[in-house]
Amino acid sequence: MSAWAGRIRGPGGLALHPATLSALLVLVVNDHWAKARFANALTGKLSDFAGLALVPAVIVATIELASGRVWRRERLVIAAAIATGALFATAKLTHVGAELYRTHWGWLRAPWDHLNSWAHHRAPPAPPRVAFVRDPSDLVALSALVIPWLASRPRRTMPSDG
Repeated sequence: MSAWAGRIRGPGGLALHPATLSALLVLVVNDHWAKARFANALTGKLSDFAGLALVPAVIVATIELASGRVWRRERLVIAAAIATGALFATAKLTHVGAELYRTHWGWLRAPWDHLNSWAHHRAPPAPPRVAFVRDPSDLVALSALVIPWLASRPRRTMPSDG
């Protein structure tokens, strides 16, 4: 087993899996470059797919790092994916869910906005409301929840013909 594979199997290791890192890269490039440049339906869907592939892995990695142990990772990923999917669907299908998304992500972003204001010697802003589009067609992105589950599964090796 390589040192890399050992890190992936350890606590928080799902965050280092190539699928998780790829989802993070797609999300960052899409949200901070492509959306500003193109701002179309494709960039919106791409964010949804990447975010849904990323969030369950981050939840599981956070739980494992906080506890210092690897739980039954595959089951934990399934639970995190179900919770993520339910919240995503609620936000995309209901007005209340969309409003909660806009305000809660704003509060989660607030510490970074305060640090940025402090670094630039400005007054801290009020917690922002993040942009969010309620679009039921975005539910197609729920299929991305299978990615962290596949990444969490133990790697099977093929027997040699010896």
